[in-house]
Amino acid sequence: MPVVDLSKKVGTKPDRESEVSALRREVEYSKKCQAITNKIHAAKNIDEILIDIKNDMLDFFGADRLTIYVVDGAKRELFSRVMSGDEVSEIRVPISGSSISGYAAAYNKVVNIKSAYDKKELSAVDPNMKFDSTWDQKTGYRTKQVLAVPIVHNQYILGAIQAINKKDKSDIPFSQKDAESLLDMGRTLGIAIFNQKRMARARPNKFDYLLENHLLTQKELPKAVADARKLKCDIETILMKNYKISKSDIGKSLSHFYKVPFEEYNDRVPIPGELLTNMKVNFLRNNHWVPLRKEKDAIIIAIDNPYHLQKIDTIKSLFSTGQRLAFHVALKEDIEKYIKLFFSTG
Repeated sequence: MPVVDLSKKVGTKPDRESEVSALRREVEYSKKCQAITNKIHAAKNIDEILIDIKNDMLDFFGADRLTIYVVDGAKRELFSRVMSGDEVSEIRVPISGSSISGYAAAYNKVVNIKSAYDKKELSAVDPNMKFDSTWDQKTGYRTKQVLAVPIVHNQYILGAIQAINKKDKSDIPFSQKDAESLLDMGRTLGIAIFNQKRMARARPNKFDYLLENHLLTQKELPKAVADARKLKCDIETILMKNYKISKSDIGKSLSHFYKVPFEEYNDRVPIPGELLTNMKVNFLRNNHWVPLRKEKDAIIIAIDNPYHLQKIDTIKSLFSTGQRLAFHVALKEDIEKYIKLFFSTG
């Protein structure tokens, strides 16, 4: 009678315990992954993804450091934002083979570097690839392993994720499973970033140019609005004073939004005497507009809001029928300066 080896039919106790432990780890992994996914999709803006959610992802992947980059298509760069004390600072790298994260985005590939300081390993990926050790030199930190994956949605590259050094295991390189996990999270981020960009386009505002060109962050804008309300001044004044945004860039943003030229104050313009006849200074000041000049067949009007239909209709009623008016956007403070210049008021 043949002898049946029962050890091959029934798992031993250690085997069952190992299977249960593996199952628990899988369940725990899924829970953490879902929690981060929910946070990503609940983010109010891209800055919240770049700054706040990054910490959750760090714990999840067990990396020392992690950076989420988003594509700036106009400049062909990746950018990210990090908190430095109470300030938000920006990191930028070109979308090219010259950097690890830039390569991942440029070529839609996973880059897994075992030794960031190994020039041969870097050049094997791309002859132009270099590791920027500036941060290491400043902080005394030592970057060893780097894992970078692209953030993709509908075949569009929207950014990249870069993880540095496995936590408490700095001599162990990132595994294939690490890369797959990061790619999964990249796909989730891709959907979220795509939706954020789509919503931003659907809700145009007069500072979109500043946001799109990263002169102002999504977090800074509401704070600037709140500060302007508190101080009872124009938001443009706050942006120039507190955020060091030039009047020229604010003008470009207003012009982009209103689709009309921007008029910046010039104290050398001739006084348009014939256009000021019967105009009342207080009326101009209270409504934030002033006639500037005749240009070809139109009268150029500087106004703070060319979309204010009621104000536009009132201004039109003050001029002869048939006269064409062209409304150019201007800052309230510049309109006030023109009024002072034209009427020689103190």
